[in-house]
Amino acid sequence: FTGAGPVPFFGLFAWPGLPLAQDKAMAGIFESAHGALATAMLALIALHVAAAFKHMIIDRDGEVKRMWFGKGKPE
Repeated sequence: FTGAGPVPFFGLFAWPGLPLAQDKAMAGIFESAHGALATAMLALIALHVAAAFKHMIIDRDGEVKRMWFGKGKPE
């Protein structure tokens, strides 16, 4: 619960707080949504990495080589 106060940005400057969570109930809702979205983002990143490993190790279809800095030829 920040109370819409300024948020320091790596000690360089203060980012103005958003006046969204003025009460504890609304702050709880935003905190829950933030946690759920962060978990979903981590799950999607893990899925993406797993798919890349599948193409590299199981399929051996050259997909990773083709994407790696433009090396490899499209088929």
